[in-house]
Amino acid sequence: MQRAYYSSVYDQPAAEAWRVVRDFNNYPLYIEGVTESVIENSRRGDEVGAIRRFRYGGAWLRQQLIAHSDRDRALTYAGMEPFEFPAASATARPAPIEYRGTLKLTPIVDGNRTFVEWFVDFEANAPDGAQWTELLSKLIAQWVDSLRRTLAGGNPFGVANVPDPDGGDVAAFAATVTLSGSDGDANAPDWSRRSDEPHRTLEGAWSSRWNGEGFEWQQGSGELRVKGDRVYILFDWNQGAGKGLIDARYRGDDKLVGRYLNLGDPSITRPWVGLIVNNERIDGRHSGGRIDFRR
Repeated sequence: MQRAYYSSVYDQPAAEAWRVVRDFNNYPLYIEGVTESVIENSRRGDEVGAIRRFRYGGAWLRQQLIAHSDRDRALTYAGMEPFEFPAASATARPAPIEYRGTLKLTPIVDGNRTFVEWFVDFEANAPDGAQWTELLSKLIAQWVDSLRRTLAGGNPFGVANVPDPDGGDVAAFAATVTLSGSDGDANAPDWSRRSDEPHRTLEGAWSSRWNGEGFEWQQGSGELRVKGDRVYILFDWNQGAGKGLIDARYRGDDKLVGRYLNLGDPSITRPWVGLIVNNERIDGRHSGGRIDFRR
């Protein structure tokens, strides 16, 4: 048995970090690149034996929770299928591996911080072991840093944060907006590049478009991520030359209220309200027009 190991220190308390990771189905909340996750057979996310199926890097993976301890703030999972080495990562691809991973959070008394350990144990033959250890060590470091960014707050895309997304002008604008989600809404016709793959959650890739303030429809693509009660949507237009970020908070089950930021010109911000019609349609209005999403 071989092991890839990484450890670090978080500035947040261990109890706070554990609240984020203890639910086995919370992967999209704190691991960048995980766009969907579902627990099979309706089991709880802290139930030993639960199987999560999640989309990571464009591939679907399945893992089973085999140990879970609130006392030790630790969980262990095992891959349900052999894990294949990424095709672009080596000229001669190592053989797939069986693996088992453990995430453990230990309180640090000094400063009320957290010592985090994440390691993956795996079986590999001698020629392949070094390549697998190198790859897994890099991946684990990315996962640990992704969780760090989640705990530290801010948007999950590593771009400038939207200023004052819950400001008074946002609330005032939201009070004036009515979005019905009807078939007569401008976002009802399917103008996006439709995917045949069903979407079980809001997270993942979307088509985007906006208009207003003298501009006709500007179409592009976007990515949506959920972080607690906040929804972040990074989108572009003009073949990627323009980029924007929406930071919004859930208001009930289907309403989003927040602010849009033009990342190319941070002086441009607008209150924004969205209506989640379903996992393929979000109708949105900003103070000067529309910002809509379809898939």
